Amino acid sequence: MMKSNDKQSKKRKIFMWIVVVCFVLMLVIEIFLVISIYSLSSVCKIDRVYKPLNDLLLVSDNEVSNISICSNYSASMTSYCLNRLFEEIYVYNITEDYEYGNFSSVDRYIRQYGGDCHESAVWFTKAGEELGLNSRYLDFVLRYDNSTEPHIRYMHAVAVIADDNAYCIMDQGKTINCYEFKSKNNSDNNATR
Repeated sequence: MMKSNDKQSKKRKIFMWIVVVCFVLMLVIEIFLVISIYSLSSVCKIDRVYKPLNDLLLVSDNEVSNISICSNYSASMTSYCLNRLFEEIYVYNITEDYEYGNFSSVDRYIRQYGGDCHESAVWFTKAGEELGLNSRYLDFVLRYDNSTEPHIRYMHAVAVIADDNAYCIMDQGKTINCYEFKSKNNSDNNATR
């Protein structure tokens, strides 16, 4: 009798430890999820919207990205928010460079055909303009290939979004580099990282 009680007692202890470990693991996962949601809500205005993230960020193909959730922030915060939206729709595809009249036209084009650095830079520039930020499209030559006739130019394009405090360079949804302006109290007006 004693041996069977000891075995049952050991089994109960093991079972209780398993329950405790599972509970702690679930608690850790829940804390991680809360922290993740909180950090994302500080970038985009999703803390007041109770929809799944994909429903919020991706609208139907007949509509355009809801960039208004990125409004009323600094250039830095807006850039990160826009980048998150852009990542949801962007598929790299070398395309012809077109002129786009407004944000919705470039957004629809990217949704349908994808794009390269040109479409990416136009998307960020038009989005920044619609949100009231200073936005510029910059393209430049990376290198020339003089061995071909006619000579081939390898180009690249980025967008710059700025406000009175900082500017951010947006590159195809891959990199965001933001630089804050030094305060007006300093003698020079260079940007710092």
